[in-house]
Amino acid sequence: MVATGLASITGTVIQAVLTIAVTGAPGFVAGFRGLIDQEFLRSLARFKMDCLTPCLIFATFGSRLTLERLGRVWPLVVWSCVQLCTGVVVSAFLARANASAEWARPGSVVLPRLLELAVCFQNIGAFSLPMLQTLCQADGIFGGRDAQSCFEDGALMVFGYHVPWDLAMWTQGYSCLQALAALQKPSEGALASVQVAALLPDPRGLPAQRRPTKFPRHLLQRLTLQVQACGRARNPIFAAMTLGMLVGLMPPLRQLFFGAGAPLEPVGAGLKRVGGIVPVLALQMLSGTLGCASRQLLRLEPSKSPKASPAGAAGPMVQPAALASWVAAILVGKLVLMPALGFAAFAALARLRRGAGGGLAMGPSDALWPDDRLLRTVVILQWSAPSCLSLISLCYRVSLGESVTQAVAALYLVMYAAIIVTTTFWVSAGLMLF
Repeated sequence: MVATGLASITGTVIQAVLTIAVTGAPGFVAGFRGLIDQEFLRSLARFKMDCLTPCLIFATFGSRLTLERLGRVWPLVVWSCVQLCTGVVVSAFLARANASAEWARPGSVVLPRLLELAVCFQNIGAFSLPMLQTLCQADGIFGGRDAQSCFEDGALMVFGYHVPWDLAMWTQGYSCLQALAALQKPSEGALASVQVAALLPDPRGLPAQRRPTKFPRHLLQRLTLQVQACGRARNPIFAAMTLGMLVGLMPPLRQLFFGAGAPLEPVGAGLKRVGGIVPVLALQMLSGTLGCASRQLLRLEPSKSPKASPAGAAGPMVQPAALASWVAAILVGKLVLMPALGFAAFAALARLRRGAGGGLAMGPSDALWPDDRLLRTVVILQWSAPSCLSLISLCYRVSLGESVTQAVAALYLVMYAAIIVTTTFWVSAGLMLF
């Protein structure tokens, strides 16, 4: 099948979405039936993040990255920064638009912050890598590229998108969640309020609390929090990126690890093989998390995690009406407004490219929106992706409270059911228009 017309492209995207759904079914069933639990998934997530994903990143960067390809990857870093900033703006708009809702009233902190994190941080790998792998196997979408080389080039671009995302998620995002958890403890509430205000401005434009009167002390608190946050950015993924870029950009080292008959070729081949299971494993973890959330929401099995609801940290109760309003706001922001704004930017850059008339000088539109369908598809996938599943795992990890954690679980169940329609629409439209 050659994907040319709208019907053909839509059929290909639907096939890719259904393939991902079927592939993830075992993980969902295992989570729903209680064969795996959140504690197991947390351990598996650490194993994936600390071991498997670095192998894939090192092998991808080391074997595929060249100076020529580096010129195609850097626009993804810019797009990632733009998407994060757009998420902040969209979440602020949603919080203001729902100012009369119970969850967004003055004094409510947890749900507005979680809305901001859910809108800002997309599922950057567990969603896009399996989707990209399936699209690369379809004939005609990427100009007859070999499926394996297509996926490896696409994974390289996704990991370029990872850099700003990781820096923001594991510094600002994680620190904010920790402050929200501390806010529910009476002994730490005042300090946590300062931490929340320092790390993320209130999305509603409202003061989280009265500012400390001593400016130097407040400034010192801000600097201390930022330094502590930056320390969390050190993780194996960044180490693998750095080493992989070093090997890829130095031909002798690249030949040493990935050249035919090279002394360290078994090392490079082994890392590729280990990293090759990451897309399928990430999909099983995603669906397994949703299965566990379904089981807990339906009360088929009470939460066994000692971190889910520790003494004194049950968290604020979320009423059904407030929960429905909060979930609807995030769905509109993440699955409608964010892709729509992204498409507006894509269309503007495409119009600038056409207006340039093929001049010799390369302008910003040529750099940010080059004539590379694979790169454009990666950007479209990121802007139309649902919220990252790390959010629900981190809610458990920082003991944010069972009521709030179950609200996040309900959000993800609805959101990941909705992407069957929204992903099909946005990706089909993107492949057709761009």
